[in-house]
Order: sequence, then C-alpha cells, then structure tokens
Amino acid sequence: MLTMRSFGWQKDVLCVCALVYCLCLDLSFQNFTDSIYEDIIFYTNQSTWKRTPKPTPYMYRDLKIISDKKVKPQQPELFQVFWSLNETLNVLYDPKYKDVPGAIFLKKIWEDVTTPKKVYYRSTRRPKTSTEPYWYWEQPVKKLPGRQNPFILVEGTDRHLKRYLMKKIMKNTGCTRVRTIPKITYKLRRQFEGAFLQPLKRVFVNLQFYLSALDAERVLEADPVIMSGLWLNHAAEYLARKYTNDSQLPPRGDPCYQWPADLLRPDITFYLQVPRVVKKGGLDEAHRYLRVVEVVKRMEPPVVMLNETFCNATLQNVIRLRQLMNDMIGEKYPHIRFTNPNAV
Repeated sequence: MLTMRSFGWQKDVLCVCALVYCLCLDLSFQNFTDSIYEDIIFYTNQSTWKRTPKPTPYMYRDLKIISDKKVKPQQPELFQVFWSLNETLNVLYDPKYKDVPGAIFLKKIWEDVTTPKKVYYRSTRRPKTSTEPYWYWEQPVKKLPGRQNPFILVEGTDRHLKRYLMKKIMKNTGCTRVRTIPKITYKLRRQFEGAFLQPLKRVFVNLQFYLSALDAERVLEADPVIMSGLWLNHAAEYLARKYTNDSQLPPRGDPCYQWPADLLRPDITFYLQVPRVVKKGGLDEAHRYLRVVEVVKRMEPPVVMLNETFCNATLQNVIRLRQLMNDMIGEKYPHIRFTNPNAV
C-alpha cells in the first residue's frame, strides 16, 4: 500500500514538471520566432534589400533602349577580318602555330580543296559496237566565258529576319543556298579558345569565306546562288568596334570599305536594316549599332538598303525585290526571268 502511494506521488510530480517544461519551451520558441521576425523586418527595411526598380525604356532615334547597364569593352581584336587571302594564310602558316592540332587540320583542308586534281576524260571516239546514238559521243559544249548565273548576298542587323527573307527569295527565284561555314570545318569552331589561339580563331572565320566562295563558284556553273554572312557583316562589325566615334570612321572611298579582290564578289547585296531593341549597354551600344549601319552604307560595291517594311516577306515585297533584281542585273543575266513567278 505504501509503495503504491509513493508511486502515485512521483507520478504527480513528473506531470507538473513536464507541464512547466512545456510552458518554458513555448515561451522561448515564441521569443525566438519574434526575434527572427524583427530581424526580417529590420533587414527588409534597409536599402540593400530593396528590389531594384526596372529601368524605364527610352527612344534614341529609331532605337528603343531598355537599360544603360554597362557591357564588355568593344574588343575589336575579337572581330578582326582580313582584306586578302594572303593575310589570312600568313597567320595560319605562322611557325608558332605549327603544332596546334586545329591549325594542322585547317591547313590540310585548305590544301585538299585548292590543290589541282588530275581529271580523266572519257574518250570521244565512238566504238563501232556502241548502240548509243552519235550525239552521245560528241564533244562537250564549250563553256562560255564569265559567270552565267547571279550571286545574291543577303545581310542584315537581325539574324533571324534576314534568313527568313533569304528563304523567301530562294523560293521565288530558284536560287541555291550555300553554307557560310562548310560542314567539313564546322567541328573546328571550338578548338581555338584562349588568348594565344585568338588570331587562329579569326583565321578560321576568314578562311570560311574563301571555302564557301569555292563552293559557290561550283554551284554557279548550273544555278543562281544566294548566301548570307559572307565577309560584309564581319567587316562592318570590326570597323564599328575599332573606331569608337562616328568622326573617326574613314571617309568614303577608303580601302577598308572595298570588297576583297580575291573573294567572290556578289552581283547584288541586300542589307535588311531593322530598328534594334538595345537591351543593355545604353547609348554606347546604340552608337555602335549606328556605326555598323553607316559602315555598310559606305561599302563598295554599293549595298541595297532595305527598311523594316521588308521584315514581313509578303508576296508584294518579294515581287518588289524581284523587280529590283531585274532592273539591276537583268541585262547581265537575260536567261534568268526575275519577274516571272515561276522563274528558274
């Protein structure tokens, strides 16, 4: 009986202690949460924790500027172009790059493409036992001198819109598109990273122009050719970054505006000038864009500037372009019917 009573007394004491402990724990937890809440209120009221308000867009000429946030320096060396094939090959065959795997492979590609190959012609004498008609063994028709098909170049300030316009011209004129970077060298584009290989990276880009021109010359023997991204945009970007002020740009007629003499020259060049939205960089980026457009306007041979109405390549706009091509190069290529909807 005594044992049971003592046990009941201890049980009551334990219950009271547990109740007191829970009350103390609840008070301490409430104080802890209150202190955290006070800290959150304190820090959110500080200026460093306030959310930065969105910048107010504004217009500069026909450009919409979203933000004045600073961007990287101009770095014209990252966009350098060459004005002749010799300048490009001099850097490629520099002895300090002789052990670079990418340079070795690039030299091999260039030598394979440009090395004359022996061509074996079939005998033009008709065997007596031949069952084929006589005209099958006649001499091939002599090739006429000069280019027989037009070469059209489409450039612009917006990559997607100029490609869309180029596809519309292809569909309505029967032109064949030639890639700017051939597939054989496309896999090398990531092998020239770092400051030491930066000149080789520019050589890689410039050599693509000449490789693409060789492909275009072969296609031009049979069909008209249309391309995009061939030297013009790169040269305009380089000059706009090299000269940081409009007053520093060389005057019209300067050699820097001349198309390379040893590079396939287009018969007509369209440049789609689209008002750009400057997302960052502010006025500096807007001025660089305007310098690019000004450089393009000074290029030789002259470039046909297209405004933003040609962004929507409607049938009416395509007809206008076809009529323009007919007026400019129709006499040179009379067999190409630019004004016919079903033109070759």
